[in-house]
Amino acid sequence: MNLLCSSQINQYWESVLDTLIDEKGLNPVYWVGDKNISENYANCFYHNVWDAFSLDGCVDNWENESDPFDVSELTRLEYYNYLKILDRVDLPEGFTFSERDDLLKRQLSYWNFILNKFDVNIILFSNTPHLPYDYPLYLCAKKIGIKVLMFNVTSIKGWFYLTDRIGGRPLEADSKNLELSRRLDHSAEFLQPFLYNTHINPWYMERQAKQQSSISTKFRTMPLFSLVMAYLGAIKNVLKGRFNIKESFFKDGKHSSFKSNSGTYSSKCISLNKVSKIRVNAERKRKKLEREYSKLSHRVNPETVGRYIYFAMHYQPELTTTPLGGDASDQFYTIKALSKALPEGVKLIVKEHPSQFSSALYGEQGRDEGAWERVSKLNNIIISDIGVSSINLIANAEAIVTITGTVGWEAIVNKKPCIFFGEAWYQYFKSPVKVKFKDLEKNIDMLLKNYQPEETTASCIAKKLVPNMIKNDIHGCLSPDIPKSPELVANYIAHQL
Repeated sequence: MNLLCSSQINQYWESVLDTLIDEKGLNPVYWVGDKNISENYANCFYHNVWDAFSLDGCVDNWENESDPFDVSELTRLEYYNYLKILDRVDLPEGFTFSERDDLLKRQLSYWNFILNKFDVNIILFSNTPHLPYDYPLYLCAKKIGIKVLMFNVTSIKGWFYLTDRIGGRPLEADSKNLELSRRLDHSAEFLQPFLYNTHINPWYMERQAKQQSSISTKFRTMPLFSLVMAYLGAIKNVLKGRFNIKESFFKDGKHSSFKSNSGTYSSKCISLNKVSKIRVNAERKRKKLEREYSKLSHRVNPETVGRYIYFAMHYQPELTTTPLGGDASDQFYTIKALSKALPEGVKLIVKEHPSQFSSALYGEQGRDEGAWERVSKLNNIIISDIGVSSINLIANAEAIVTITGTVGWEAIVNKKPCIFFGEAWYQYFKSPVKVKFKDLEKNIDMLLKNYQPEETTASCIAKKLVPNMIKNDIHGCLSPDIPKSPELVANYIAHQL
């Protein structure tokens, strides 16, 4: 079977592929990912992920050899998802609507051509497709009928599951993973970090807080300091021999993938001056957004505010809303719909995600000025200050509403009514209710009147999760206490073949 792999290009994933080659006879023919440090598979085409964003570094002459993709085969939601996914690489005055539309069609045409040219039989994604290149790749595979396997993240640190479609059911893990998992303390992982009395902030929030408070993060977004730091860093890299002069003073990767100028979308290297300008302008927009939110938010007391439902915002742009959130990925549209669907006398408390204004991230690409001003005009909405504890808001709420967020899992384990809109990883538990906009009022009313919590002891949760999940640092970004076992990951994948 010919394999197309979408993951980091490193020794860890090479080990995974080597095991699959030995055990299942897979033949890697195309590998798209970042950090291209080796090309050990002689007949495999390697494609840098940043080039794939904008269709640079592609197979030669593909424009002439490929056929137009029939976009009529896309659903409205699939088309909408891609237009919104491009927020990830869009700066102010970047893409026009026509350019977004054109890039989608070019991406579809390219990947449809690749899947046929390389006779791909199976595609492995190390994460759920949600980027400018891998979502169109997924759509093409779906149309052709090629087998797809993708890892999906959960709110539980280090735990992932395989599925064969976006939002699909977890696929059963193999016996080796079950044997390992049975030896773990599931209470400490699945329950304690999310319960009222033992709650801790998610690991990724703690890491982002450290990045936000660091001196380097503050300086690199300040005018003049940003440019000075960029050049000092470049000189340091040259002197230490880490990069050559061109690699040090002209950057590729994340910043070079932004659509920040007129003309054809391209991921060509950009100067440090351009990188500095991007960072400074981004910080200016974040500060404007933060000031608007601060002006309109309130330091609410969850215990005295009265009857309310709590809606915790997601950080955007991110996978958890696009594509997993579907139509609800527009969270301000969702707030408006919730406002109209609330029972008489019940308020909706909304709170912005703390990471949205972080200088270490790109939240300015997921919010527009004036959005919170519009929300503030809705009579039954309370905008909460970011500093108000989310777990306290959950504890005193009559119900929780989320798209796919961790707040939903916190509601489940604390036996709190939960409504969610998207393809949440916990959607196959019994107590949370998945809703559509047209049924929102009916479902809220039903949940408030007839909520039935389910058993959430550690053993009950483990019985449901462990057979369909794996604990491993598959993205290489977790702490040392999370195992990194290519063999375990390969066995889980091989179990599905």
